[in-house]
Amino acid sequence: ESQGEFGVKRRRGRMGGFGRGFPATICLVVFALSFAQDSSAFVGGPSIFSQFPATSGGNPALCPLAPSLRLARVGGGGSQAVSAAPEQAGLGNVVDAEREREEMECQPHDVNTLETSFLPASFNTSVLGKCRIVFPEQMPVPPSAPQDATKPLLLYIPGFDGTTMFAESQFADLSRHFELRALLIPGDDRLTAEGLVQAIDAFLSAWQHESRCSDKPILLGESCGGMLSLAVSIRRPKGLNSIVLVNPATSYRDTLWPIVGRLLSLVPDVTPLGSQRLPGLLDTLNLRAPLEERGLLPDRSLGELAFAGTAAPLLGLRMFDQGQLRKYGGMALDLAVGLARDVPQGNAPQKAEDLAKQAVDALQYLFSIMPPPTVKHRLKVLEDGSKMIEGHLEQAEVPCLVVAGEDDAVLPSKDEAKRLKQAMPKCSTTVVKGGHLLLDGAVNVTQIVLKSSLVSPQSFRKNPVDGWTRPSAEEIRNASDSISTLRRLTSPVFLSTDSATGQVERGLRKLSSALPSEGPVLFVGNHQLLALDLGVLLDGVYEETGILMRGLAHPMLFESENGGVPGAMGGGMSGNMYDNFGAVPVSGRNFAKLLQRGDPVLLFPGGLSEALHRKDEYYKLKWPEKTDFVRLAARYNATIVPFGGVGASEAANVLLDPEEAKEFGESPLGKLLARAAPGAAAAAQAQGATTETEGPDSSSADRLAFKDVPIVVPKAPWQASRVYFMFGAPIDTAGGHVKGAE
Repeated sequence: ESQGEFGVKRRRGRMGGFGRGFPATICLVVFALSFAQDSSAFVGGPSIFSQFPATSGGNPALCPLAPSLRLARVGGGGSQAVSAAPEQAGLGNVVDAEREREEMECQPHDVNTLETSFLPASFNTSVLGKCRIVFPEQMPVPPSAPQDATKPLLLYIPGFDGTTMFAESQFADLSRHFELRALLIPGDDRLTAEGLVQAIDAFLSAWQHESRCSDKPILLGESCGGMLSLAVSIRRPKGLNSIVLVNPATSYRDTLWPIVGRLLSLVPDVTPLGSQRLPGLLDTLNLRAPLEERGLLPDRSLGELAFAGTAAPLLGLRMFDQGQLRKYGGMALDLAVGLARDVPQGNAPQKAEDLAKQAVDALQYLFSIMPPPTVKHRLKVLEDGSKMIEGHLEQAEVPCLVVAGEDDAVLPSKDEAKRLKQAMPKCSTTVVKGGHLLLDGAVNVTQIVLKSSLVSPQSFRKNPVDGWTRPSAEEIRNASDSISTLRRLTSPVFLSTDSATGQVERGLRKLSSALPSEGPVLFVGNHQLLALDLGVLLDGVYEETGILMRGLAHPMLFESENGGVPGAMGGGMSGNMYDNFGAVPVSGRNFAKLLQRGDPVLLFPGGLSEALHRKDEYYKLKWPEKTDFVRLAARYNATIVPFGGVGASEAANVLLDPEEAKEFGESPLGKLLARAAPGAAAAAQAQGATTETEGPDSSSADRLAFKDVPIVVPKAPWQASRVYFMFGAPIDTAGGHVKGAE
């Protein structure tokens, strides 16, 4: 035993002492099983499976892939308080008494669970069945009881495996910002989907009742846990701050996995001599004793071995992306190379035997946490969970962020993210590089949550005006490089006007020389079709003047990486592009704060009406009758720079006006096309939504209503026009009559 970071003793179990090389052993086992089954027809095929039995499901304290993870030990009988008797469901004819005995024997016995003082006192733990609510030890900060917590609760809901194994790398950062807890679902638990949803809901209710933190809890659900998190949010729309779904299994019923999974669970029963255990068979060949003495004999039946050999190629390799395969495969290769190097010293036989022992222990562990009965039960959880949310997505009022891996070979995550965004009223998505196990180091989910204005806790949200940090020169350069192709296609030309003579010349030299050295500057211009000119405008003004204009943008544009603007700059920066470059949600208050700070402000008074115009409205100004923004600018002695832009609208033709596009979308043909290409209508998912934010130039929220989106078709590259921006002479408002109509 050793003293833990928080003065809690922890025991280093046999499984926990494998060290960092053990993931490679697991990977070798999966590779070997896959090769034995000739899995090449399945690996790398189309994404047809919705979920997988991953390589963990028991207690993370004993997990070989997460040796550094420990859980705070319960003191004096607290184990019974957290872990109550399970509700055992019938498993049918597939599971016989022998398998039930084996399943119970192989469950981890050294259970470390969260100290009950860190759980809500009013929480009835019996609803958890055999599940547990845990706090990972060795975190930067200790856990707090609900009544002492100053940070919002974040509850992690695991995937099909039921453990925190592949999310471990996220916990340290999460614990710095949130009161972190995780649900563990052991292999012998038989709670139904309804039971799990009720248990999570009960825990959240108890926590919120006792917590003094002003922020509501957040659910972080991965894969199967994402589906359960969504079901919980539909149940308690007012009790959650937000939900974050990482490759959610909400598409389960739309894949082939329900069929494949049922067939997979039958493998042990159809295997010849499937009930015969391997030690008994080897005993007849006089091979049992020497293998058992060396710990090289897995005590499993032939049916279970056949199950593992079938499941590994179908699931084991699909859940790893190329980077993870290289990482774990490289570790396995290092083990093999090290073994070869030991041959001359005569140490190879002993090291090979040690590696084989680890492989057998890993195989035993995989069997213990995900035996066939558990797989069958969790497939039923997926089936029932899918039914729970079916037809209720439009009722999901809790803000939701879907994080999808673009290379997910287990789930069609990218398409599912689009579907959820269309169907749910408050949903944004982000697609990142990686496969199914995104939380295994592929992303920093803490930063994703904190940078999202949609799902971050209310108290975390920075002042959009004063909390902005100017991007570094390198970040601005990378952003400029991200639109290099667009810049080459449009060849933008910038023109400025001499204040004294009115003469127009190429470049912005006249503009730079006419602007004051200090004080606010307001750039006012027209929006072009779909804001295709936005990136080149910001880039060109910065390149020639060094001015990084801070835009007043529609609030909906802060809910995704680029806001859905085709010409937006990205440059690989994480978070929302508008936040990164100083834009703020349009409102009179934010506008005034920017002017008060003396910042350069970019305003398109025509807003969405100009960007989403009709076929006969090219370059038509649609500014409000009341130009209150001029008075506000004059109040802060701002210099106003009017400008006009042309050319970007020539890059595409408006095929259907917004009203026609809406009518077409509601037609049978439009609905058929939307189902065939779910991303085609993504832009229209916010139709009819309004934002309760006052504009700088209008007292009505109607100007912030997201308009119907026109259907446009791009022109051929040789038909595209060059883009021109002409900046008028700056207008000094100092000393003007703020209340005067003129």
